[in-house]
Amino acid sequence: MLGGKRHSLGMSFYEPTVVGNVSNDMLLFREEVFGPVAPLIPFKTEEEAIHLANDTNAGGTIWWSKASGLGREGSKYGVDEFLELKYICMGNMS
Repeated sequence: MLGGKRHSLGMSFYEPTVVGNVSNDMLLFREEVFGPVAPLIPFKTEEEAIHLANDTNAGGTIWWSKASGLGREGSKYGVDEFLELKYICMGNMS
């Protein structure tokens, strides 16, 4: 539907791509894609959408921000969500 070509920046870059009418038997649905690709998968009900989302072993993250959110994702502060601060107090060391 959109994109699908190498970017003018060079061989290591790919245009953001939107693929329409993807079905759950396609590799694009079954395998994790490492690139700017958005497959559009049609569904009729919310239950069907949930079933489709759970019918794959790959996961993904989508960021969509329009002046909202906290702005930590993609920055040095984003890793804070995965760390646990520990405190150690040692006394009588002299």
